[in-house]
Amino acid sequence: MDTPHLAKLLMKHGSAPERYASATLDSLRPEQDPGGVVTGWPATDVPVLVLVGRTHVGKTYAGCALINGYAPADPESDWGARYFRCLDLVNPDGSVRDAGDLSTARTAGLLFLDGLGTLLLDAGLRSPITPDLPSPVLYELIDARLGERKPTVVATNLAVGDAVPYPGVPTFEQVYGKIADRLLYRATVAHLVGPQVLAE
Repeated sequence: MDTPHLAKLLMKHGSAPERYASATLDSLRPEQDPGGVVTGWPATDVPVLVLVGRTHVGKTYAGCALINGYAPADPESDWGARYFRCLDLVNPDGSVRDAGDLSTARTAGLLFLDGLGTLLLDAGLRSPITPDLPSPVLYELIDARLGERKPTVVATNLAVGDAVPYPGVPTFEQVYGKIADRLLYRATVAHLVGPQVLAE
């Protein structure tokens, strides 16, 4: 099956937002692909790509471009590329929202996990800067994928690493604790700093 047709099927089955169905790596603006980090990531052996930036700078577009361009090495055994918002998988109380979706996210050849940022804080999943694990469900999902070296893309609007935190907002590491430690242990981090756009 040709790659564009396969990508369309994966997009449909993966429930990525329809407005991103035409996103391609070639169409990324320079600020959505700083230093070629996003377009170059699939060729690396780094299992995690973290897309960091304020709301509406193009993180979802960049992640969906990776999904649309995903070509499984073995289409017979690969479960394909999947897009999920964090709140599609986890309820505000941290429990599983849909076991089937969680299983799909766990086995996907490529997973794009969108909204691992203030969205969860706003939903009341946890208060900022608390020592306990924010969500065992998310931790187990990420731990399982990384244990099997399955490529995983995460988007967050929280500051990561040495980035200057936004005033009054905790950092990614402060909010997600062990999840952040696990994700960032071997990750490529792309800081998207372009102008805000509501729809690409």
